[in-house]
Amino acid sequence: MPQILLDPRFTLPHEWHIRVWHIQEDISFFQFFPESWAIKHSPAHPQKFLESCAARFCLWKLCQEIGIYHPEFQQDDRNRPFLTDSEWHISLTHAYPYAAATLRKHQPVGIDVEKKGRNIIPIAPRFLAGEELERWQSDEMAITRAWSAKESIYKMMAKPGLSFQEEIILPDFDHNPIFCQIQERDLQLYWEDFEEFVLTVAGQI
Repeated sequence: MPQILLDPRFTLPHEWHIRVWHIQEDISFFQFFPESWAIKHSPAHPQKFLESCAARFCLWKLCQEIGIYHPEFQQDDRNRPFLTDSEWHISLTHAYPYAAATLRKHQPVGIDVEKKGRNIIPIAPRFLAGEELERWQSDEMAITRAWSAKESIYKMMAKPGLSFQEEIILPDFDHNPIFCQIQERDLQLYWEDFEEFVLTVAGQI
């Protein structure tokens, strides 16, 4: 199976689990989860449908591995996933051909995967604060990490309208995890550069 294992230096705290998958199979491979987990309406784009199924498959495999029995997968009115009546918080992400899922006990969590080589520099002023833009300027790798990090934090915070540019301000990626404070909440963010993508996962300390 083409499962991608995390680098050993990316060590998550206890009760925090993650799985990343390199999608090389067809849709039937990933639809191995309860019928109630199925995507209700097949999207217009088959590739996005495949990615979404792969992310749910990752989550289902994690639940099996750590002994979460009969998990009920749901989405709220903003399509944010959660497990009904569970002490476990979840987050999903996908960017073809990769998908990932994370579980954390008792505390909200956010995960994001971003493909490299997206020509992200021209759009950096839309989501980076002035000080971040000045710090990283033309560093495409750092800007890609920052985009992924802010996506993960946004998912973890679950506050609609939270500004990437004004309210999610990041330090340098000079150690792992990095730490920041968003709306008086102290957060930790783990990050990893793979050959073709960047992965980040965020949670409150």
